[in-house]
Amino acid sequence: MDDTQSTAAVIGGSVSGFAAATGLFRRTGVDRVTVYERQEYDEKRVDCGEAINDSTLVPLEKTPENGFVNDVDGFQIRVYDGTDRPLDAPPLAKSNVRCEPGYICERPVVERRWAEELATRGVEFRTGRSVSPNDYADIVDSYDYIVDASSHPSLTLKARGTTREYTGDMVALNATVEGDFSAYANRPRIFFEGYVGYA
Repeated sequence: MDDTQSTAAVIGGSVSGFAAATGLFRRTGVDRVTVYERQEYDEKRVDCGEAINDSTLVPLEKTPENGFVNDVDGFQIRVYDGTDRPLDAPPLAKSNVRCEPGYICERPVVERRWAEELATRGVEFRTGRSVSPNDYADIVDSYDYIVDASSHPSLTLKARGTTREYTGDMVALNATVEGDFSAYANRPRIFFEGYVGYA
């Protein structure tokens, strides 16, 4: 890389990584952005997240060709007491959350099209190989800015050996994470996966 250029690496090429790459690419002073993604976009398997609650944040036209299938007014959140409950057990609570720019999406299509859009703007993609802790150390040494948008727990926490800790603001919590999350109790965008289940 050219030493006179300011560079940024995004680890994790999913929705949050694309949002970071989009923001970095627009930022004055960042000349080159590279996204690292362990999967290939033509073969990518997405395990969750087909609901996008604020589609205005995704810089794609909201068409089926871009993966935006159903325009919805909002979502219903249901909280259950665990994953081993009877399938017909009622939820502990439910809440209707209005979200006018919400969509149910084919997320692999959204991600593939967003990656294509970023690539046309000059964002470099390195796909098809996981970033190991050693690779991570090299990336940290090689770039001016690093955004860790990897999954839970993040690669940063894995590299530091602190996988049971989370930092910063949260949009989802896995059941294996321990700690006091009472400050997030009234935010409907927080879903407790596995332990209480969600819909």
